[in-house]
Amino acid sequence: MTTQMKNIQFTALILTLTLSLQAADFTQEQAAQVARVIGLSMKSHPRQIELDDAVSALFLDNYLKALDANRMMFTQADVAGFKKRYGDKLDDLTKAGDTSPSKIIYGVYLKRLTERHATVHNLLKSKFDFSIKERFTTARDKLPYPKDKAAANDLWRKRIKLELLTDRLNRPTDKSTPETGKKARERIAKRYDRLLKTMRENNLSEILEIYLSSLTRSYDPHSIYLSPIQAENFRIDI
Repeated sequence: MTTQMKNIQFTALILTLTLSLQAADFTQEQAAQVARVIGLSMKSHPRQIELDDAVSALFLDNYLKALDANRMMFTQADVAGFKKRYGDKLDDLTKAGDTSPSKIIYGVYLKRLTERHATVHNLLKSKFDFSIKERFTTARDKLPYPKDKAAANDLWRKRIKLELLTDRLNRPTDKSTPETGKKARERIAKRYDRLLKTMRENNLSEILEIYLSSLTRSYDPHSIYLSPIQAENFRIDI
């Protein structure tokens, strides 16, 4: 059997499980059931890799990346705490149907996102010195997480400064400057308002989709877990 056919079979297995749960959101019992079955079904993955401590570490890294790809939300202390608590335990917890790490880590993410949201709004009320040469790397997935709150605040100051400059460059007919661009500041504020609103509205099923997809992607980047709604949409499209 080819690897492609095995991947199709594995996807069909996950899809069948997901479509068996028709509710828009899960109960705790349903979430536990899904986690147990997904954990056990990884034995059927074409790569034939055991769900063990090594996969657990990658699973955790993938989940943190899914939530905070550019390492702008969590602090180094947050990540160290997650790794100490869950680094070699997500394999056993998943097979036991314990999905609590998904909610606990997501809760910390929402807390940090709320803090960053407040920081952005405060920054947008402040003046920036655009005569100072500073550097900000937009693709931060390989860079360290901010050390602490002060480091995070400075990182976000540079990010918002760059966003104001970028907005000005993308709107050459705008007569305002980055220093006085009220509309630019409003646009940036609304962007982060939408992000916070969206992430707050994710229900248990949607959080579990991010979480369990982080597990399946530990085996290969094309294996994903779909929530019931997404699975139904997938079935309609194929």
